[in-house]
Amino acid sequence: MNISVKSFLTGKNLIQYLTNAPSKKRIILLDIDMIPMNGLSVAKYIRNTLNDYSSEIIFVTGTNGYERDLFGVRPSGFIPKPVDYNYLSNTLSNVYNRINAEISYFHYSQHGIKKSIRLDDIIYFENMNRKIEVVTTNQTDWFYQKMSTLSKQLSEHSQFIVCHRSFLINSMKVVRKNGSKLIMSDNKVIPISRKKLKSVEKSLLNFL
Repeated sequence: MNISVKSFLTGKNLIQYLTNAPSKKRIILLDIDMIPMNGLSVAKYIRNTLNDYSSEIIFVTGTNGYERDLFGVRPSGFIPKPVDYNYLSNTLSNVYNRINAEISYFHYSQHGIKKSIRLDDIIYFENMNRKIEVVTTNQTDWFYQKMSTLSKQLSEHSQFIVCHRSFLINSMKVVRKNGSKLIMSDNKVIPISRKKLKSVEKSLLNFL
């Protein structure tokens, strides 16, 4: 897993970055006593306004009495002040290992070479004659497989649905539904077949 570290002087700066940044798994350390916008307010914005429930939030705090308010933002840990760096390191390692264990991959083969892509990165699959094209947030690749076989392979991952005989989409990458069309996060417009319309609408209710 590739890791990058970014720091922000204020909660507002962090929110501005997250608003424009692509969705991904993150560990966010928040000082609960920072000003002018405290860590709890930033966490509530991340969860309730940005609808980000996948990032792991860890609070750095020397203050008691926030327990009830913190429950609503599902924190992954607390670092007491003054910061003990061994405690900090252990907390980050535990959260990192949990994230790493949760990540699922899609595995496929291309000319005998085994490849894998994070499921969370996949936007959609498109059936192009005998070839399946997979479009992700950062690349496009292909492999040979029947769409029916691919659908069965992904059946345990409910976010993936067949909306058309030529498309299997990641519901979490749908920006909006416009009639019988889906607008994806990469601006691709994907049709919904008439016989799939009701089942697609029902499935999307869990993700939109």
